[in-house]
Amino acid sequence: MTLEAINVDCAQPAGNVVVTVSPGGQTVTMIDDGTGVDQVSGDGIYTAQWTPPAKGNYSLSFPGGDAVQMEILGNYVAAPTSYNYVNIAGTNLNLSDDSVAQIISPFAIPFGGGSFTNMQVGSNGTISFTDASSPIVNKVIPGHDPKDAWTYGNFYVRAAGGGGWSKVRTIKGGIHMYDLIQRSAAPLKGGPLGGVDQAAFSKQFMYAALGTPVGAVVGVSSDFGKSWDEHPMIGTYRARTFLYGLKDMCVSTSGSKAFLVSPSGVAPLDVNLFPGVPNPGGALFAVKPASYQGTAYYLGAYAPIDHNWKAVGMFATDCHSVRHVVFPAQTPHDLLVYQGTLYLLASDAEGSGQRVRVFATSNGSSFTEVLNFLSTTFARSFEIVDGDFFFALGSEAESLHPDTGRILRIKAVLK
Repeated sequence: MTLEAINVDCAQPAGNVVVTVSPGGQTVTMIDDGTGVDQVSGDGIYTAQWTPPAKGNYSLSFPGGDAVQMEILGNYVAAPTSYNYVNIAGTNLNLSDDSVAQIISPFAIPFGGGSFTNMQVGSNGTISFTDASSPIVNKVIPGHDPKDAWTYGNFYVRAAGGGGWSKVRTIKGGIHMYDLIQRSAAPLKGGPLGGVDQAAFSKQFMYAALGTPVGAVVGVSSDFGKSWDEHPMIGTYRARTFLYGLKDMCVSTSGSKAFLVSPSGVAPLDVNLFPGVPNPGGALFAVKPASYQGTAYYLGAYAPIDHNWKAVGMFATDCHSVRHVVFPAQTPHDLLVYQGTLYLLASDAEGSGQRVRVFATSNGSSFTEVLNFLSTTFARSFEIVDGDFFFALGSEAESLHPDTGRILRIKAVLK
């Protein structure tokens, strides 16, 4: 496994870092020379590769008194088994969307050669002995491919185990596929998982937001995309983005219209997804959705040139009412949820460049700035991996910036 530590003095690299491993007294020297697992020479981040000698508990002691406790487990093999649902009273964990609760087992649970009593239970059906997160692993993505005939729409499926992607063409007339998600037939009602029909909760449907020759259509599949039921939305142009919270799911179309979506079809909603925003000269639609604490957050955008959208604000909805979210920056670009916090990527014009800003919120109303930096152009999207921030630089179609497509990384922001 890879060990990393920041060791700087007045922003300059401060020398190799020696780590002592107990039990055993082994020492590991971390270096900053750009070789091996160290990525950049002289950046003050010292790196080394450490191989545990055996399974068990270890303490890694760093200079300055810092220590990291580790439990090394053995390899294991997962295999499917038969099951039956059992209705139990139990204790309601009151889980909201993408949330996690810790429970303590009255007995030790053996796993991978280790033993655990604390478990992190997530609302997305995850159980972890170590991580307080409940990720959703995307195994399907939509696709636009004008090289193929327009008789069917494309989507892509990732092979089990993190393998490659394969193209699937089963949606009739799905020329433009803007969004594709998988969702349970029984969303959480009012927050807690208790009381939900467990058999229905396990039944998964795929939903596709489409632009077809007849207008906007939502496709629904109960067999993982082998066949589809298509539900047109009369008087609309394209189905763009799915928005969902604890209970209902809706879809944004090209325009401020929204439609309620369920496995059985669609129904128009009397709601304006972009309140307080004047018409910018193009049809508004939702982009960059993030479900957080039972509410769908998203950006409003329009596309003066197809597929190159400009954001006009941030909003929150439960599909029946909408709130215009005020944030402390000029232009929003992306949203994501990481470890129970909602993050907003935004930017402000500064001189000839852009001040890239990231804000965090725990309630969807008040924002705290996490970081900012001056860039030649704005960052259109971002991601957080193990506490590191990654930014993808972008530009507008009217003036392509030469740094468009560059990926920037800022390490250890949340560590």
